[in-house]
Amino acid sequence: MTERVTFTQMSTHVQQHIFDNYDKLDKYQQQLSSGRRINRPSDDPVSVATALQIRTNLGQLTQYTRNIDDGLSYLATLDSTFQSGNDLFQHLREKAIQGGNDTLNASNRMDIWQEVRVVFDQMVSLANTTFKGEYVFSGTRTQNAPYEIRDGQDLISTQLDATTVGTPIRLEDLNITDAGTSSGIPQASDILPGTLKVNGFTEGTDFTVDYHNGTITFLAPATNALAAAGGAGMEVTYNWLRRNELDIDGKVSREVAENTVARLNTTASDAYGAPNETTTWDGMITLMEGLYLNKGDTVRGSVSELDLALDRHLAAQATNGARTNQFDSSKERNANSSLSLTDLQSQIEDVDFAETITKMQMQQAIYEASLQVSARSIQQSLLNFL
Repeated sequence: MTERVTFTQMSTHVQQHIFDNYDKLDKYQQQLSSGRRINRPSDDPVSVATALQIRTNLGQLTQYTRNIDDGLSYLATLDSTFQSGNDLFQHLREKAIQGGNDTLNASNRMDIWQEVRVVFDQMVSLANTTFKGEYVFSGTRTQNAPYEIRDGQDLISTQLDATTVGTPIRLEDLNITDAGTSSGIPQASDILPGTLKVNGFTEGTDFTVDYHNGTITFLAPATNALAAAGGAGMEVTYNWLRRNELDIDGKVSREVAENTVARLNTTASDAYGAPNETTTWDGMITLMEGLYLNKGDTVRGSVSELDLALDRHLAAQATNGARTNQFDSSKERNANSSLSLTDLQSQIEDVDFAETITKMQMQQAIYEASLQVSARSIQQSLLNFL
């Protein structure tokens, strides 16, 4: 038995096909206008998942590139600092050789001392170099300067006599109360030769100074004068280099690729020596001591300390160069990965204009044909409504 097809059924089927054809035509028009093959998840669910993962990976690569660019600028600042430091070391060595010449007198050496004193300040300034407002040699304590030249002051209240003269007295800086000691007052070290003064006494005649360890030792000629002071105390003033007591040897790193973290910073100990080593400051202080006290042997002895400091400085610069190469290599790899992912993303998401235009024209023809066929096949008459 043949089922009767009503007008309503035919009309519904025809309209559905027209709508389907129009929907396909609209899809191609959207692809051409947006330039993208996928405009909604329903267009290609499998490809959408892949495209989203690619976008995530590209976002990560973009962040890695920012990290690398920032790191390269940081490393460039360090390299410039090292280069400037090398120039200062070369100048110091020349002055040490010049000052060690036995033909020089005390006045000649004092002139050289003045130059070295200026270089000392310049070296400390380099050690306190900043990048974007943060100290580069302070490890993770980037808001704290690694070194500071302080105006120290102490009051020696111990009354010395024949039994106590000759005993080293450790100097403290009474101007500071933020040290890690129980009293908060730090013990001074790395005192700058030529800056220590004791009223009424002469260095070399009445007392000697251990500049590296920060001690003063009164000599026998000063016994009577010290006793006459009656224990009232003697003021000692000096300049000294204070190393930050915080942990400034922390490592700073940047993530430069997936599962790859690269070391970025150079610490003060790496560049200028740890407190338990012969530091850059030791060599310079030895040189200034020999020049100030007119001791040629001490001046000549500073050359080996300066050479040791320069070797450490050059090694730190070489390490910094190696890190720069690592960052450059990572940047190149990330750029290649980004290019490959972008190409893959284009293959998945971007429309093939030539192909899509052809398909749209074909679909346009199909849609128009469906309209014409529908107009002819659905011709209403009075019978349709009976």
